Amino acid sequence: GRVGECLLSIAKMPVNGVDCFVSGVVDIQPLRDAEAALRAQQADMLAMLENTDGTIWSIDRDYRLTASNSVFRRNVTASLGRALELGESVFQLSDGEINAEWRSMYDRALAGERLAVDVQRRFSKRGNWMEYRFSPVYDADGGIVGATVLGRDITARKLAAQQIEAQ
Repeated sequence: GRVGECLLSIAKMPVNGVDCFVSGVVDIQPLRDAEAALRAQQADMLAMLENTDGTIWSIDRDYRLTASNSVFRRNVTASLGRALELGESVFQLSDGEINAEWRSMYDRALAGERLAVDVQRRFSKRGNWMEYRFSPVYDADGGIVGATVLGRDITARKLAAQQIEAQ
C-alpha cells in the first residue's frame, strides 16, 4: 500500500423510508503528483530564463507576449514607462517603421526560420548594439505556435571590429 491524498464524499439519502449513506472515494494523489511535477518544470523554466544577462521573450502567432525574463521586463519598463504584460502585443514597444522591421523578423521565425540579426539600439544614449536570435516554437504535433527571441549586448564586439577596421 501507499499513503496518498483522496477526496471523500458522503451523502445521506432516504431509501424506502430508511436513511442510508452513500459514499464515494476518489484518489487525487495523481493530480497532486502532476501539480508537483508542473511546479518543478516551471521552476526549471524560470531558472533558464533568468540564468542570463541577456534578454529573452517569446510570442504567440498573434504577436502577443507569452513569456519573458526580468532583463526584458526591465528594458521594456525603461522604454515604455510601464511593464508589457503577458498577452499584450509586442508592437506596443514601438511604432511605424520599427514595427515593420520587427514584424518581418517575427514572421520569418513564425514561418520556421532561425535567424540572427544585429541591431543598434535606437533608445540607447551610447548606441549599444544587440544581437537578436529568433527561433520558432513548436507544439507537440510539430506545428509552429510562436517564436522566441534571445538578445545579448554585442557592443564590445562591434567596437573591437571597428577599431580593427580603422587600423
